[in-house]
Amino acid sequence: MNGSYTGSQYLTQRYLFNVVISTSEFNSPSAAEDKAEIKKMAASDALNLWSCYFILNCIPETVTAAEKAITHNESDPEHYFRLAISLQTLCMFDQSIARLQQGIRIANSQNLEVRDQIKKQLDYLLHHQRQNALNRVYTRERLANDPTFSAFPISLAWEGDKGRTIVATKDIPKGTVVMRVAPFNITPNDDTMLSHCSSCLRNIKFKLK
Repeated sequence: MNGSYTGSQYLTQRYLFNVVISTSEFNSPSAAEDKAEIKKMAASDALNLWSCYFILNCIPETVTAAEKAITHNESDPEHYFRLAISLQTLCMFDQSIARLQQGIRIANSQNLEVRDQIKKQLDYLLHHQRQNALNRVYTRERLANDPTFSAFPISLAWEGDKGRTIVATKDIPKGTVVMRVAPFNITPNDDTMLSHCSSCLRNIKFKLK
């Protein structure tokens, strides 16, 4: 990808390819082959657009770009890999896994490198899922044995792609203490970043020689 290109330039390119695909009429015997080649070019352009959006951290737009690439060329596993990365970034792990599995199914001897990338990412996500399941059991057991947690009007739940969430167990009036916990972590603010230790938070006196 040319890093100097903007998202709008990529979008314009993709739009022009889509116009050609949807409006061109091919009368020659090679019409089908010509149209297939143009679709491959449009898919490649959509991947460039994906890269541009990903760098700009426009993740929902990368999903659209990857889906467009798949629409134009369903036989390239790279398109499914890119879509899976976008979905993973949005914490949509089940959908990401499904797309990676699709990519592996259509990968062949011509794209072994992409297949290896997909397999590596799929193994990581499956491991991530197993680890999350173990953590869920451990957390639920801890909460079941913690009488202080039940004193608050909330409960811990896991909701699909949202992951771990806190939900109300009843109507909570304004001013109610929802939860009281010890701080998990502390760190100096911007004003004290250079004058205090980030571990013990003590003021540090530097003597420059």
